Amino acid sequence: MSITYRENMIRAMKRQQPEFVPFEYSFTAALADKIRTETGSDPYAYLESVHHHANIGTRNVGMKKSVRPNDYSRYYAGRTFENKVDIDEWGIGHQAGSFMHFTHMESPLVNASSLREIEDYPMPDCGAHYRWDEAQTQTEALHKDGYAVTAFSGHTFETVWQIRGMEAFLSDMYLNIDWCEALIEKVFNVNINVVRESVSAGIDVLRLGDDVGTQTGMMFSPEFWRRLFKPRLKAYIDTAKRINPSVLIWYHSDGDIRAIIPDLIEIGLDILNPVQPECMDAAWVKREYGRDLSFWGVIGTQQVMPFGTPSDVKNEIRRLISTVGENGGLCLAPTHVLEPEVPTANIKAMVEAVEEYGKY
Repeated sequence: MSITYRENMIRAMKRQQPEFVPFEYSFTAALADKIRTETGSDPYAYLESVHHHANIGTRNVGMKKSVRPNDYSRYYAGRTFENKVDIDEWGIGHQAGSFMHFTHMESPLVNASSLREIEDYPMPDCGAHYRWDEAQTQTEALHKDGYAVTAFSGHTFETVWQIRGMEAFLSDMYLNIDWCEALIEKVFNVNINVVRESVSAGIDVLRLGDDVGTQTGMMFSPEFWRRLFKPRLKAYIDTAKRINPSVLIWYHSDGDIRAIIPDLIEIGLDILNPVQPECMDAAWVKREYGRDLSFWGVIGTQQVMPFGTPSDVKNEIRRLISTVGENGGLCLAPTHVLEPEVPTANIKAMVEAVEEYGKY
């Protein structure tokens, strides 16, 4: 390899032909444990022994823990829960579920009855400089080791619905739109400072995102998305590009979001994550939008990885590289974290296929 992982990744995401297809993957804890049991080794080390490019070429930097977290206990006073509820720094409760790593979200403002309650809700200090004062040093060290560096700036839609409650927030769109605007603006004001701090640290890729798609279309109308979320997303992107014009902007949403892909291009998006093949044809998306976007994550985690054969996995990866990866513009990855039902043989096949078909 004559260039670093970082150089190769940036070249691919700028839709220039790289030396090899960039590759990324991750596991749930339960799947990692299963691979460890079956192979007798760390899952990432095991895969690197199969394919040297399985050494993932990206690393993430993030913020330090808050030294002044808010006390949200009053929002849960008088409420009863079946299991222990852990409250995160946004005040969102997480109650352990009965299946694997999934938790049930408990929303602190689910019973809010006035705009004032929303306006008075305390926000965390995620964008405070002291929480990011080591990020630049970390980024420089990772660059020296040849890695592309990313940072996540936080959710907007996902955070507001988790604070308010999904049903309540979607109802507010029709009944109390000013409540929606107020809560979104509060979350935006936190996240915009995270954008400033993380991009100022010298990262290569800023990760934005919200799950706004379902298997068959948008979770709510594109018109609501354009009113409530598009202007804030544009502000994140504009702020990042003012600080570092070369930073790449990555946006995540599961599901079928074809209705807003032109909007994302309009406001300056560089990378779409993922292209979920069970509801969007990745080759079509490449043909339609590949002049303006790169794509990160196209290997299906609902069908081929858990339920296909190793041969199915290899054939799918060969197809994706030849179509979506043509002339660059692809970071090959599963569309989401790999779940416990994925056979180890299919993960090995995924890595072997990248080794076999991923060189340009």
